[in-house]
Amino acid sequence: MANGPISVQVAWLPKTSRIIQQLWVIPREELSSVQKLKKILISPPEISYSDIQYILNYIQPENFFDFRHNHQFESKIAGIVGMPYVLSAQSGTAALHLALKVLGVKTGDTVLCQSMTFVASANPILYERANPVFIDSEPETLNMDPELLEKAIQELFKKGIKPAAIIYVHTFGTPGNADEVMRIGRQYGIPIIEDAAEALGSYYDNTPAGNFGDISVFSFNINKIISTGGGGALCSKNKKYVEKARFLANQAKEQRQHYEHCELGYNYQLNPFAAILGKAQLPKLKHRAEKKRELHRFYFDLFKNLKNIKLIGESHKSRSNFWVNAVIFENYDTYNSMVSLFEAFGVEVKPLWKPMHMQPLYKSYMHYLNGVSENAYRLGLFLPSGSSMTKAQRDQIEYIIKKL
Repeated sequence: MANGPISVQVAWLPKTSRIIQQLWVIPREELSSVQKLKKILISPPEISYSDIQYILNYIQPENFFDFRHNHQFESKIAGIVGMPYVLSAQSGTAALHLALKVLGVKTGDTVLCQSMTFVASANPILYERANPVFIDSEPETLNMDPELLEKAIQELFKKGIKPAAIIYVHTFGTPGNADEVMRIGRQYGIPIIEDAAEALGSYYDNTPAGNFGDISVFSFNINKIISTGGGGALCSKNKKYVEKARFLANQAKEQRQHYEHCELGYNYQLNPFAAILGKAQLPKLKHRAEKKRELHRFYFDLFKNLKNIKLIGESHKSRSNFWVNAVIFENYDTYNSMVSLFEAFGVEVKPLWKPMHMQPLYKSYMHYLNGVSENAYRLGLFLPSGSSMTKAQRDQIEYIIKKL
C-alpha cells in the first residue's frame, strides 16, 4: 500500500462547492492515528447495560400487557415538566397528531408551524387535511420568529381565516422567545401546541420546556436525551385534553363489555416495555443535560475566536439541554473544509434541516420568510452532541477544528 497523502471527497457536499474540485489532502499518518477511534455520531443512543438489566428484571409474561408501567412513567414525566396530566404515546409524531385531534383541527383548517424543524412537526397537519402556514426563524436560536408569526396571523385574520393552532418548536432543544409566542397565542385566541420533542430538561425563565402550551409533546426516540427506543408523550393542564387523547390512542374503544367504536381511533399507545425503559432512563436526565451543556461550552471555546463560524446558543432567558449543537458558517469554503475534515477523521456531521417551505411536499403552502432558515440550511451543520462523548473524542474534534 502506498504511504502518500490521502485525498478526501464527500458525496453530499453542494454541487457549487469548490471542494469538489480542490480536495483536502490529509497525511496518511494523521488519518491512521484517529481511525482507531469509533466513529463519533451526532446523537448516539444513550442506553446503558444498567437500563437493559432494569428491563430484564421485568421480563415476565404478565408485564407485556401491564400498562401500570406506562402510568408510572407518565407520573414521572408530569413531575419533571410540571404538567399534571400526561399520556405516553407510540412516538412524538403520534402525540402531536393526537394534540391536533384533541383541539378539533379538521379538513381545511389552518395551522401555523415553524419552517425550520424536522418534518414530523408538520406531517400531522396533513394527516388531518389541514393547511400548514410556515413561519421563519429568528437568528439567535433558530426558533419561530414572533414578529413573523404575528404578521401571518394578522394577514390571515384580514382574509377571514382564524388559525386552529400554532405548533411552536423548541429547535435543537433550545427554547426561543416562548413568552412572546404565548402572548400572541392568547391575544388572538389561538391554542398553542408546544413541540418540545427535543427539549426535555430545558428551561425558559426557570420554567420547564413543555409547561407553556395548551398541549405539549415530547419524543423519546432512540436519538433523544431520554429514550424509550421509540416513544413520545402528550402533556396538558387540561384533564379533558389528555383523557380524549388517551381514548383516541386506544382505538377509540368505548367503555363497554363488548368492543364498540363510535369514532375513528388509533393504535398510538406506548408499549409497556418501552415505558419500563423510560423509567430507567428518567433519573439520568439531569446528569445528561449538564453533560450536554458542558459539551456546548467546549464547542463555544473552540469557535469563539473564529469569526466566520457561529455556534447556535441560547437566549438570556433559556437554559437549554443542547440536545444537539449546530454551527452556521459565513461562506461555503469554510463549510466545505469543515465537512471534509470531519468526514475524513470519522466524525459525523450533517446539514441542518431543510426548511419545510423548501421541501417538495410543502413548498406550495403559504409561508412567511426572512431568509434565516434558508441560510441556516445552506451553511449550517449538526455537530456530535452525545452526553457520553469521551475526552479522546473531544480531543479528536478539537484537533480537527484547529486545523481550520
